[in-house]
Amino acid sequence: MSDSRVAVIGAGSWGTALGATLAGKGYPVTLWDADVAVLDDIVSGHRNARYLPGIELPPSLTASADLATALDGARLVVMAVPSHAVRGAAVAVAPQSAPPTKKSKADDKIAPSPYTEPKAP
Repeated sequence: MSDSRVAVIGAGSWGTALGATLAGKGYPVTLWDADVAVLDDIVSGHRNARYLPGIELPPSLTASADLATALDGARLVVMAVPSHAVRGAAVAVAPQSAPPTKKSKADDKIAPSPYTEPKAP
């Protein structure tokens, strides 16, 4: 089992499948989504009947409607949301995410993301 906690933002088909795969490999994974009914289905029934009908999810895969809880202790945050939701999800996650523990020379060359910069009125 790995100590590297993973938060997956988005519990649709892609986020749930990725989270289940990582949980099956021993990573502690927490899914977050705005759809509480989907999260309840994952927690209580180990399934996501809306997006992955007929697929049983690992019991170690957890889900939370509270973003801070989902991100707590995560060393990796995966954005698995539809393209129209990327900006909102990134803006919500950014202030609650820990800064990187290492900085590389490549970090100095990375421009700010247009998804996390404020939009002009």
